[in-house]
Amino acid sequence: METSYLVQDADHRVAMEIKTSKGNVVTEYMEMEKPNNTTSKTTTNVYKVTYWAGDGEKLEFAPKSDVLLFEPNTFTATMKAGECAKELVRFKGIVGKFIEGQISPPLPNIDILISSNGSEGISIKTDQTGKYRYGPVHPDFEYKISAS
Repeated sequence: METSYLVQDADHRVAMEIKTSKGNVVTEYMEMEKPNNTTSKTTTNVYKVTYWAGDGEKLEFAPKSDVLLFEPNTFTATMKAGECAKELVRFKGIVGKFIEGQISPPLPNIDILISSNGSEGISIKTDQTGKYRYGPVHPDFEYKISAS
């Protein structure tokens, strides 16, 4: 998996959730390899995971992060003998943005609706000080925010 933007948090880790056809769910954590060019605002960061599976075992891979969004969201593969050493998939990680604000007057438990491009949207609630935060969301989309 690689990201094409510099992740500012040096301790950022990405998890890979692996669901098996045997009903197991395994989470492997990956450390970001240090980029070669640290002066650039844009770089490629590489995360890798290794998982040993049996012949014929079906696996679903789903990367998870607090700041990254992934394309594709998941990848499914059936393992075959002799193919375990090859790279199965490369996920693209996009640094998401966070939608945050505060209503005035600062009231708790107010519904905040966040929608984009005619989507149904997501509803969240303000905290005790009237603040809200949601994300990560795709940085290239425009979002409409309403309170009720």
